[in-house]
Amino acid sequence: VGGAGPRRIDVARKDLQDQESYAIKPQHVVALKNGLMTEVQIVPNYWYFARPSKEAIQLAIDQDVFFSPPRSMRFHTIPSQRASIAQFVSEYQRNVRIEAKVKIQGTATLELTVGTYRSFASLIQNQTITELTFSETSVEPDQIPWQTIGGTVDIGPEHHHYSVVFSAQGDATVWVDDVTVQAIAPFDQSERIRLRRP
Repeated sequence: VGGAGPRRIDVARKDLQDQESYAIKPQHVVALKNGLMTEVQIVPNYWYFARPSKEAIQLAIDQDVFFSPPRSMRFHTIPSQRASIAQFVSEYQRNVRIEAKVKIQGTATLELTVGTYRSFASLIQNQTITELTFSETSVEPDQIPWQTIGGTVDIGPEHHHYSVVFSAQGDATVWVDDVTVQAIAPFDQSERIRLRRP
């Protein structure tokens, strides 16, 4: 009775706060896990999707070579086929900017791609963000400069999730560190509501 009015105002105020929070959400860092390679077991946590296998590309952490301490992710290419490591991201965003620090010892072509999916088993497309060819064969890893790679990609509201993929082919060792995914454009409210419906 007497408290009904204030409660309605509080609900309305909370609604406004939710809308304001959503309005600034595009500036946050998307929930890519362990982009700084700080969480580890034998291989960096959450970077489990390796092809042809973790063992084949010798996926591991490296506590001696890193862009920012304490470690980086390292894998080896296979001359006869493409080696890749990926993480799946399930947070809905319209556009994201993906960046990473990389270095390569040897000769190989490295690609940073985004795979978009309608479901966990249904790949829609791969979008190449960056493709670089490296040839550093005669120096120690700590003498090879880190390079920043990345770009902006449109995810789209119809996609269930997407993957961030580093792949390389050649004869080389690849280091990856400081991977970030930054949201730069939101879904509008109608898309947000529709995506929450079962």
